[in-house]
Amino acid sequence: MIEHIEYLMSCNDCVIVPGWGALIAQYEPSTANEAAGVINKPRRCVSFNASVSHNDGLLAQSMVRRDGITYDEAMKTIASHVTLYRQLLDGGEEVPFGKLGFFKLNSDSKVEFTPFYHASANDEFFGLKSIKMQPLAALQQAAQQSAADAGRGTARTISFADEEPSRANLFVRSYMRIAASIIGLLGLYCMLSTPVAVDFSHQDTASLSIPLIKQQPRQTIKRAAAPAQKPTANERQSNTDESQLGTGRYYLIVSSFKTKAQAEKYIAAHTDVNAGIRLKGNTYRVYVARSNDYCQLIKDIDDLPAAYQNAWVSD
Repeated sequence: MIEHIEYLMSCNDCVIVPGWGALIAQYEPSTANEAAGVINKPRRCVSFNASVSHNDGLLAQSMVRRDGITYDEAMKTIASHVTLYRQLLDGGEEVPFGKLGFFKLNSDSKVEFTPFYHASANDEFFGLKSIKMQPLAALQQAAQQSAADAGRGTARTISFADEEPSRANLFVRSYMRIAASIIGLLGLYCMLSTPVAVDFSHQDTASLSIPLIKQQPRQTIKRAAAPAQKPTANERQSNTDESQLGTGRYYLIVSSFKTKAQAEKYIAAHTDVNAGIRLKGNTYRVYVARSNDYCQLIKDIDDLPAAYQNAWVSD
């Protein structure tokens, strides 16, 4: 049932669970926080109203279309889930609602809903980020300060350039230029007048350690045996240990079919998980786990492969 509510909340602003309450989508516009210098992104969040619990048929019709059951069976399923949720709350436990959030009792013994901000659940603005900003007055003040600093630096440069050099500085500079010229001429004379002897009979060579390459003997390639034939659905179902799927009142369902043959064909095509078949009403349901702990089965959905993320829990 939770899977149906998640889907309906993605395309509706209100989903009513008869006897429990209504999940309502609320929109928060973008806001500017001048003190923090941030423009917050808009978002869509989910709230809960326990006083709106009449049946509008939206949830039941979704279960009829997807599960292939009658409207009365869908209403009975919803009622059984609501009864279970109230028992869990009375026992002091939290009731997880998939990717939407979770329910718990507050200090006044009233049902309280805490939403999750998840992309596919309740936030169609996922991916947008808050923007940092600066007030216009602060930007103008910074520009004026930069211009003033640049003006002071130019003034100092002009004052040093216009200063008249002293006679002592001129003498030192002339002496340094003459000394540099003399040193350059002496170095050039040494290079041109000194012969360089090259003895080609005693040339040094780099020491190279060349490994010896040994030819490996040929090995005969053995052909692999042909793979064993994949067992049929009936054989694989009979070989599946029932204890691996667990025992209990609740089942983790991955698919539902009108005939047993369709269910067996589905199991034969999905060999990555162990599965069993359970007859519920007039439908054959393929399940991958059983337990008396409803909340644990809800958590186990996240551990399934990506192809089974649409699984749901049923009694």
